[in-house]
Amino acid sequence: MRILFLALDIDLVHQRGDTIHAVELARALDLMGHDVTLVVGANGSARKLLPPHVDVHVARGSNWRVVRAIRELAPKVRAEVVYERRFSPKIGTAVRALVGAPLVLEVNGILREELSHGGGSVLKPRLVKDRIRAELLRRVDRIVAVTSSIGEDLVQTYGVDPSRIRVVGNGVDTERFVPRDKESACREAGLPQRPRIVFVGNIAGWRDFGVVLQSLPPIRKSISDVELLVVGAGPDEHRVRSQARELGLGTAVRFAGLVPYERVPSLIAASDLGLLPEKPREVEISPLKLFEYFACARPVLASRVRGLEFVDHYGLGKLYEAGNSGELAALAQDILLDSTCRAEMGNRARSFVEHERSWSAVAARVAGVLGEVIHG
Repeated sequence: MRILFLALDIDLVHQRGDTIHAVELARALDLMGHDVTLVVGANGSARKLLPPHVDVHVARGSNWRVVRAIRELAPKVRAEVVYERRFSPKIGTAVRALVGAPLVLEVNGILREELSHGGGSVLKPRLVKDRIRAELLRRVDRIVAVTSSIGEDLVQTYGVDPSRIRVVGNGVDTERFVPRDKESACREAGLPQRPRIVFVGNIAGWRDFGVVLQSLPPIRKSISDVELLVVGAGPDEHRVRSQARELGLGTAVRFAGLVPYERVPSLIAASDLGLLPEKPREVEISPLKLFEYFACARPVLASRVRGLEFVDHYGLGKLYEAGNSGELAALAQDILLDSTCRAEMGNRARSFVEHERSWSAVAARVAGVLGEVIHG
């Protein structure tokens, strides 16, 4: 298939989760033999994650300027299908009319959720814009929703026909993220050999680092040299660092900051346990970091929120009640002190992503949706 992949909110300078998702999906589709042209908001270092022959173009500015740039690109691409990663398909709808190809929209979240947990104010109802968005969403040929609850919200809020929605979760590069022995990973990462819990991702308001920091003193009573490794940055980073100082945690917390994507696997492998301290939300979640932990054969300790129930069901880690630092501490101690159980959970986690959540498996499901709209 010739695929015009519109990821117009993606900045390849920043190797964040949304960037990795778009790039890895484009890469996996290319490896399947499809001809992918990727259009992004800005080029940058994440470009090197793609094969050199994948065409990457930048389109930014007003909606009109973006559509005009894609119109000039269209004769070269001769797209059979347009795949747009965005909540509102304004650009994709215009491009579909220009190139005469069906449109598949990928929806990764609900805007009001992200605003409320990100510290911003929830948007007031804007009836005219909501009606326009609803009309555009109803005209899309198919929608790929990352979770089933996102699909349900599109049906209930915007009147999307449920028969047009397909649920395809996030994935992981199982060749980049692989099981490794902790000792060699610590040497590569420049970290000391000690019991370690790792978090990778955005330090933002939808994550409860307060409860994580409160759990460390009781964990240290039985595991005195335990370390929390925080990999990433974000709007709440200053507050989390201040909390760690106020609690007198000292060397128990190590902030690595933003690191290149290529370094993340060794940092996870240099740890014993992956952490996912999510606050409850209206919708299910499908975070990339969860599958990165699993691919490195590391079990996860996560809050019990929608979308993570399978962690308990398949024995891939443990879930604690969101906000309960005592339960978090007890479960962390159990996992860190039981190397046999930890290894068993890690092996099951690796097997799970190999079969269910590799990017090749995700891309195959997306390609199936694209084939539906091309061939009818």
